[in-house]
Amino acid sequence: MGKNIDEIVVSLSKIIEQIQPNQVITIGQSMGAYAAIMFGQLLKVDRILAFGTLSFLEPEKAREIDDTRWLSIMENLAAAQLKIKYFDLLELCQNSKDVPDIKIFYGQKPDLETKGDINSDDFHARRMVSLPNCTLYPYLDSGHAIVKYLIDNGLIDRLLIENIFV
Repeated sequence: MGKNIDEIVVSLSKIIEQIQPNQVITIGQSMGAYAAIMFGQLLKVDRILAFGTLSFLEPEKAREIDDTRWLSIMENLAAAQLKIKYFDLLELCQNSKDVPDIKIFYGQKPDLETKGDINSDDFHARRMVSLPNCTLYPYLDSGHAIVKYLIDNGLIDRLLIENIFV
């Protein structure tokens, strides 16, 4: 679909234009949630459903908050010296004229690889709440794998129905 994010956005825009749907929603979990917000913002979709998303992919910022879960991936991205990069979702959305309706679902329970008693997903979600149209849905008893938690507790179907068929 393209060699970089902007080329992929052009390809997806053409598909959306051809289909002419009533609404466009991007959905993802973890890194897929990052992509859902990034592509959702770039495509100017109607709604974004993000489950357990990071808010940035910058190794310096990750070290500052002691979130080392994906540090090696962030370091590899930084070393790649990409010409087109979207490594901070808050910055991307703040620099855009319109921000889609963003719903962030995340766990607050620390995972085994989390240092301390706070789940880093909580930090990333709270960073995004300053955006217009951004709503947070914290789950105290879930860790990073929020979708698994929602499935295991019989909550995913209703959540999706309520947020897709609005």
